[in-house]
Amino acid sequence: MADVNLSPKPYVTVIIPVYNQWDQLSLCLRALEQQTYPQEQIEILVIDNNPTDVARTLPESKLNLTLLQQPKPGSYAARNLGISYAQGEVLAFTDSDCLPHPNWILEGISTMVNFQVPRVGGRVQVIFNSSNPGIVEQYDSLFSFPQEQLVSQGTAVTANVFIKKHLFSQVGLFDETLLSGGDSQWGRRAQNLGYPIVYAPESMIQHPARSTLKELLIKTRRISAGVLWNPPSLWFLRGFHPPVGQLVRIWKEPTLRLFERFALSLLAYGIKLTKTWYRTLLVLGVHAPRRS
Repeated sequence: MADVNLSPKPYVTVIIPVYNQWDQLSLCLRALEQQTYPQEQIEILVIDNNPTDVARTLPESKLNLTLLQQPKPGSYAARNLGISYAQGEVLAFTDSDCLPHPNWILEGISTMVNFQVPRVGGRVQVIFNSSNPGIVEQYDSLFSFPQEQLVSQGTAVTANVFIKKHLFSQVGLFDETLLSGGDSQWGRRAQNLGYPIVYAPESMIQHPARSTLKELLIKTRRISAGVLWNPPSLWFLRGFHPPVGQLVRIWKEPTLRLFERFALSLLAYGIKLTKTWYRTLLVLGVHAPRRS
């Protein structure tokens, strides 16, 4: 539970890259207006990452908002621009399609102070678009944001992570050549340099589940490029093995019906094979990394 009397409260910069998702961004900003952390201690940097975008303006808001332009493709290039402009002692990263809980910043900062750590990974709760979610939504909910597991490995997704700004002068910025996986790469670099991270389940944002196979395949194609920063490995051979960890999770999930377990198992294996196919094409130079 957050210490509401936390003092002094550090100045926080929220960094949000946006690529075409302006409707979702409006919802994100509306949620940020409800933060229990003092608004005078928050600045929000929105970075437009579409070089062909028409001139944009942000909606009227009581928030301390700044809109920046980053024509270089990729969310990590956009985040790096935000870092260079940030005035905050602590940088809070999220995405334009996320909905921060009112206590998101307060819980994240309280955890950072109480545990005396320079990095905090918050919970990412995937929410369904209806009361009767389809197979793709269920898959996305189960496997998209394993934040607690990632934090145990020394990293976190940038949908919900707090980082003291000075770390970027020690660890370096995000790798702008990556369209995916740059948060994991940066997190491991920070971990290797001895900067710990803790998990803050009460510092929560919500993310809508992907509901169509097309959306899931676009994500799969994007993250397939992200793994290529890893040292050479046996990913090609492993890519044809059934996803045992995911299958175990599916068959242990008590809320699923039998046909849903079978459908999710087939989808999980199909997604793994698709990742292997995309990675192979990237390595052979047949395709270039794409963001959409």
